Amino acid sequence: MKKLYKLQFLKNKFKIYDYMFSFYKYFIIILVLISCNSKNKIQNIDDLNVTKKTFIIDSNTNYSFLTLDYYISGDGREYFFNLDSKNSSLVIYDYVTSKKIKKINIPSNIMGFLVHSLDSIFLLAYMDNILLLIDSSGTTKNRWDLNTLIHDSIKYEAWANNFMRLFYINNKLYIYTLPVVKLKEVVKFPLLSIFSLKCDTLTLEKKLLNFTKKYHDFNYMTYYPFITLNNDNDIIISYEIEDSIYVITNEFLEYKYYSKSNFIDSFKVFNQSKWYNKKYNNSYHIEAPTYGQVIYDKYRNIYYRIVKHGQDEVNKDGSKNDYFDRSWSIIVLDSNFKIIKEIYMQPKNYRFTDLVLTRDGLLISDNHENNPKFNPNLLSFIVLNIENEK
Repeated sequence: MKKLYKLQFLKNKFKIYDYMFSFYKYFIIILVLISCNSKNKIQNIDDLNVTKKTFIIDSNTNYSFLTLDYYISGDGREYFFNLDSKNSSLVIYDYVTSKKIKKINIPSNIMGFLVHSLDSIFLLAYMDNILLLIDSSGTTKNRWDLNTLIHDSIKYEAWANNFMRLFYINNKLYIYTLPVVKLKEVVKFPLLSIFSLKCDTLTLEKKLLNFTKKYHDFNYMTYYPFITLNNDNDIIISYEIEDSIYVITNEFLEYKYYSKSNFIDSFKVFNQSKWYNKKYNNSYHIEAPTYGQVIYDKYRNIYYRIVKHGQDEVNKDGSKNDYFDRSWSIIVLDSNFKIIKEIYMQPKNYRFTDLVLTRDGLLISDNHENNPKFNPNLLSFIVLNIENEK
């Protein structure tokens, strides 16, 4: 009897193990399926239906540092703007015909601009912290010294370019103001100043945009986050070393949405013993993968997040890459920050710094200096329209 009982006990025991094995087997299968499905849908830009757009520029334009904008007037006419810093001018084109309309002479130290209307164009002077408001003839309508508006114990430098843009919404002006401190002190300060503009009076309302905790241990040598604003005036943030998108609503509540790239497995750790080694710093930035700017597409209510892929500084044939030679990609997110797809961009074919949102779609420069087909006399773009790809 005892033997029968023992035998039955062993049978039950092995049956339990069999159930457990089956459970873990299916559990592992489910995990594998989830991990496979967690990868974003990847498309190659050359497989998509894109159109072309070009503008003729002066042969002596400083092509390496473009700042561009697009504007639709009240009568529906579309304009394209190019800041020609080398020739101290703002060039205006008819967007539809690509014909140059006029050239506005501007101060020589302008680094960024924002077109609010044809007769209200904001200009930001490099290093001087001077904000100008001009009309379409170049006449200065107003001038503000930001140094007198930011009352703080430290000095700030206002910045604007093609990927650190100015924003003006509901009489509020959003400007990157970067603290002039030692590099390891930068993480202690907010980076975005919000000004109200009423009756020609510019007033600082608040400072926002702090670094996340990951920046404070200095394991990664990266710089500044990128922002955009949507139709609800939410501030959307893309940090270089954060897989998630951060969203500030009502300038107070903060949310984050996971939006990891297929092309970043991990971030490149910085060797802190080489903090002041210029050669190592340069190599690090050439090789390290990071996230880039984020753009809100108000015409399609979606977002684009730029991903700069890692690369080797020295290729197998001994040739060297620079910072802009890398492949990169665009993560497309819906209005709820869910990933729609990720679009792969070939190295040395497209410039991740030169992107302009238009009613036609996202303009992406396909005129790369390190490509044999580079043409210094053209602003050349492909036009990506996600609606055409659905």
